[in-house]
Amino acid sequence: MSQFILVANPVIENFPDYIQLKNVSNDHFFSEVAKGVFSDFESPKLFTIVASEKDFDQIFVDAQRDLIGGALFEDTFLYKLLLVILRNSIGIALWYGSDSSDLNKVNNFESFLNGVYEGLCESSVEAYVLFLK
Repeated sequence: MSQFILVANPVIENFPDYIQLKNVSNDHFFSEVAKGVFSDFESPKLFTIVASEKDFDQIFVDAQRDLIGGALFEDTFLYKLLLVILRNSIGIALWYGSDSSDLNKVNNFESFLNGVYEGLCESSVEAYVLFLK
């Protein structure tokens, strides 16, 4: 299983201090993924994130735990983090599962967030969503 969030061309100055963007443009794995999912963009700047000192896996697991505990998705840290990213980048590739090659492509915030929510609610807890502006 692999889990990543890949952010393309973020407006870095619009991100709050608790979100650290890690440049992965020169990482072979992420570059290969980007060729497929961000093919509409020429040489996108690629980043992954750490937020409040947690990696994406922990943020996703925390959201699942919060939902099981009765929280609304909109109240989870994951939801709030995704809103910041959606508003301040040209695209997000998010996968939490076995493969990044078959992402469900959407072009609006609501569909992206619904895709993540549905993945959190699945018994397999897998999410494969691509947002492009």
